[in-house]
Amino acid sequence: MPTTTRRRHGQKQKKERNIFMTTRSASLETNIKVLKETIAWFKKQIEPHDCGWMYTTIHGLKHRIKELRKKKHIYDKIKNK
Repeated sequence: MPTTTRRRHGQKQKKERNIFMTTRSASLETNIKVLKETIAWFKKQIEPHDCGWMYTTIHGLKHRIKELRKKKHIYDKIKNK
């Protein structure tokens, strides 16, 4: 394969990777937004008693948001290479 063909092929792969990473990053951002809305909904439902499970759920959702942010950061770093 000639050098120019390899270069074009490499550029095409990079462009496709950037499109995938941008789409994936946007998808992660949407997931984070939905989880934040879910947390807000749970917080409105909390009453003075028998709601310990809601606090546990909120904590789990916050943990998931943290994991998604890490993944998004990795995708953004790869995309910007």
